[in-house]
This record gives sequence, structure tokens and C-alpha cells, in this order.
Amino acid sequence: MGEEAANRHRRAGPATGEQASVFRFAVVLWGAARRKANPSVTLPAIEAAIDDLRVAHRELFRAVDSVADEAWDEPSPDPDWTYRDVLAHVASNELRVHARLRSVFGQADEAELKAINDIDGWNQRAVEERRGRSVPELLDELAAHRQETLRLLSDFRPKHLSTPITLADGSTCNVLEYIDMFTRHESEHAAQLAAARRSKTQ
Repeated sequence: MGEEAANRHRRAGPATGEQASVFRFAVVLWGAARRKANPSVTLPAIEAAIDDLRVAHRELFRAVDSVADEAWDEPSPDPDWTYRDVLAHVASNELRVHARLRSVFGQADEAELKAINDIDGWNQRAVEERRGRSVPELLDELAAHRQETLRLLSDFRPKHLSTPITLADGSTCNVLEYIDMFTRHESEHAAQLAAARRSKTQ
């Protein structure tokens, strides 16, 4: 996951055509996922962090909407990955998030944690497993995973806010720091996807 501050500038105007329907569908799915999280019982601190995540999520879908159809299978700024692979990574990475969040409740499987600690290996396997999937299929997967992320976050209580989450390098952070981390991760990959739009308009 990226450690630099995310650039959250709006990169795209109103979506049109077939991709517009994908964008609107994604926004609807996000809204449904938030309702499933039951924000009425979500801690205010967690809810504030989710608001930042929502902004990053919208930026991601704007970036997806802006990618030229013919660009999805072209090389991305990420070495060895196409733009489709980048989206597959974002969709699958949510599974890693689930494992880290479950670890706070003592519900994470040790084998699963060991697997996700092999960051490069796990990422590559997850991307390869999704090769050939369409953009809408990847967006559907991301929406389903995000719903589970929000459900897990809604289970956090004050006593959990200081519980350390152990990362792959052995360092630790609390849940608010972790939400910020994967929010920036999503923004960073949204910026990569936005490069496909720029390359088509220069």
C-alpha cells in the first residue's frame, strides 16, 4: 500500500455514453454498501474516515469511466500490469483489507495473514486469477468487497480503536491509520488509471 499523501483532485468531467452507466451503477452500489454498514451505529471517528474513503472511491470510478476502451489492455505505469490489471488489483486488494480488519477481532486466519504478507506474490496471483474479466465484472467484485469492508468497520467499538494492526513489514498502526492507508492506496491507483485518459487526449 502506498505511503505518500494521495492527490485528490477531480480529474474527469461528467461521464457520458456506456461508461456513464457503469459510473452511475458504481455510485449506486457504493450507496447501497454504505447503508449495509449501518452508519447509525458506526463510531463517529470511523464514519469520518469512511467519508474520506468515499471520496477516493468516487475518484476511482471517475478514473475508470475516463479510460479509453482500447487502453484497458495496454501497459500501465505499474510495471508488468495493464490498466485492466490495475483495476483487478484494486478489486482484489480489499480481501487483504478484510483480513487485517478481522485480525483486530481475533478472527483472522494465520495462514491467510501469512499469505497476504507476501505482498508482491499475493498481488500477482490475485491479478492473474482475474485475467480475462471485464471491467464491469471487476467493478462488481470491488463493490461486493467494499460492502464487506464497511460491514467490518461498523463492528468497531471504542476499545478497538487502539488495537494494533500488524502490517507485512512487522510495523503496526491503528484502524484509523489503516483506513487512511488503503484510502490513499485507492487514490494512487485511480491516478494511474487516469493516465490512460490523458494518453488518449494528448
